[in-house]
Amino acid sequence: MLRGLKREEPLPRAKIITPIGSVQVIAEIFDPAIAAAYGPAKDERVVPTHCGSRGLGRQIEPPRRL
Repeated sequence: MLRGLKREEPLPRAKIITPIGSVQVIAEIFDPAIAAAYGPAKDERVVPTHCGSRGLGRQIEPPRRL
C-alpha cells in the first residue's frame, strides 16, 4: 500500500449534540484601522465560524521544523 493512501482509524462519533453556532455582539474595537478595513462596528451582531482541526491537526497542517 502506498504511504500516501494509509489512513489512521476514524475519530469516534460524538454521542451528544453540540451547539453549531452562536450570535455574538462586538463589545470593543481594539484597532480601528483594521476594523475599518474588515467592516465590523461596535454593538454589531456577528456569527463566528470555527475552522479548527477537530483532532485532525496533523493531517491538515504538517509539522514545521524551525
